[in-house]
Amino acid sequence: MKRKIAKISLYSLPLTLKPPIQCAGTTIDISKDVRYWLDNSDPEFVSKISAKRTEDRDMETVAFILEETKDVVIYCSAIDEGSALLKRVRIVSKEDVKNIKEIKPSKISLQVGVPVKVQWRDTIGNYKYGSVENIIKDLKFENLFSVGYLISEPNSETLLLARYIDNYSGKYREVSVIPRSVVKEILVLN
Repeated sequence: MKRKIAKISLYSLPLTLKPPIQCAGTTIDISKDVRYWLDNSDPEFVSKISAKRTEDRDMETVAFILEETKDVVIYCSAIDEGSALLKRVRIVSKEDVKNIKEIKPSKISLQVGVPVKVQWRDTIGNYKYGSVENIIKDLKFENLFSVGYLISEPNSETLLLARYIDNYSGKYREVSVIPRSVVKEILVLN
């Protein structure tokens, strides 16, 4: 799974980019084509992307860069390795981006506050009606890659992974809780 990972400094929070409702009979796989998502978004949503900034925050995020144009940056914080399904896709106007810096795995030691890439196994929700045995028999896992800032102690039983850091307040946003038992690998990014 090769995607550019970057630390993005932001003036304001991004918007969530969702795929358009897939029409019956569609022959293309739109699940991974974020350009198609944007091109088929509601005009009202598109106008929000380019709207004049109403705040000046000092936020940072670590993300997989999916698409970068002269006007926008589209990124996500998690990708399913098997299906390449994108999770938590965000879009931000280039006017709201201070800086984008590519980061790669490094030999820096794992410590609180560093950007990381975590490979882990997550269960897929099972909404079937059935006995416990049948539900467990049909249980599936996805192999996820998530990026963010490690905000828990490196040796704790639970990893806390923050998607955003507010540099003014020192507070975090969009925190994932990942049991250490499902983590395959943690790479420090720099």
